[in-house]
Amino acid sequence: MFAVGCLLIMKIILKRLSVSHISVIILAVGSCYGFMRYAVSGETYIIPLFFSLLASLCALHYNSRIWLTGLLASIACLFHQIHFFWWAGLFVYILITNKERRCYAFFVYSLVSCIVPAVYLLVYYLTPNDASGFFDFIFYDYFHRSGVSFNIGLRSLYLTPVSLVRTFFQVHGYIVPLVMKHRILLLSAGAVVALLAFPVFKCKSLFRRADVTSVEKKFGICHLLIFALQLLFAAGSAGNAEFMVMLPFALLLFCASRFRISVCYVPVAAGLFIWNLSFAVIPFHCLEMTPDKAVVRYIEQHPDRTYCLFDRQTAESTLRYRNPASVFHLYKGIDSLHPLLDRGVAVTTDFWSPRHLSRSTILNDNKQVLPASVLINQDSIPYDLGTLILSTIQIIM
Repeated sequence: MFAVGCLLIMKIILKRLSVSHISVIILAVGSCYGFMRYAVSGETYIIPLFFSLLASLCALHYNSRIWLTGLLASIACLFHQIHFFWWAGLFVYILITNKERRCYAFFVYSLVSCIVPAVYLLVYYLTPNDASGFFDFIFYDYFHRSGVSFNIGLRSLYLTPVSLVRTFFQVHGYIVPLVMKHRILLLSAGAVVALLAFPVFKCKSLFRRADVTSVEKKFGICHLLIFALQLLFAAGSAGNAEFMVMLPFALLLFCASRFRISVCYVPVAAGLFIWNLSFAVIPFHCLEMTPDKAVVRYIEQHPDRTYCLFDRQTAESTLRYRNPASVFHLYKGIDSLHPLLDRGVAVTTDFWSPRHLSRSTILNDNKQVLPASVLINQDSIPYDLGTLILSTIQIIM
């Protein structure tokens, strides 16, 4: 529902900008893999995008209602902190389009946005938590969760471009075995290549719009700023693709406000739709593309064992949803094994199971050999695109 709402709001904004060929832009943005992925997975990234787009519409159409723009942008931040940058971009837009009453605009937007710290304070004091303070509560994951940090390093330099591409087109290590097993997908791949090649010969350049008003120009620039800030933060989070879901919307709002979109870009939008439908949405619905479901089934059949998993978060969330009253012993990371092994606990793990190349396999290289222990192959569980191998780790006495 919220995904459809995002597209409807996007359409209204584009009409307000007097953009031609709106259906081309809607098809393109709705076919981006990042948007399609979270629209069907039930995760939280689409709901804040809905409120951020609603705030953009309000800023453009009802610029006098500063309080409403700030309220909607703040609600988006309450659903996910990552939308702070969209809030900040609209704040800039409000200030530069209200020159005569800039102090008033600053005060109203800031005052309404106080709903965010107010809600955090209520949750902090009214719900159980183990945070050492209010600031620690706000950024709890960054202070207490391993793997959650802001750091632009070598990994970010190669993961960020990959994640940016994947925001538009799904690119993953499973595609090769998927095509080898279902050769008919070669037809989809060929069709997409032909569609993407069409604009190269027919529409070699974008032309600036001559009818852009001052307000529309500022609106586009502020959304380009939003795009840049979101991308920079995603890059600092090891190229996290989850923080790039809104990028196609912000980028296309900038492009639509500054350039003429030709009808010959329909093949590009169609290519996005065919590729992501053929290599992501439909296969994930019909096939077991990853070993995650096989891991969960095995744990449900052997609930008394202790597990150290490659992707503990996915398994834990699925098990909690399907078995809310059950308790499972799940750990993540090789380092967490040492205390268990020292106590003589036998640990079942999937760290030595072959996996398709992905962001997770790059970030989680845990296949080192443990000292004073031995690996015993225990079970091989087939799934649609491979075989999951579970091993038992035991101390050598």
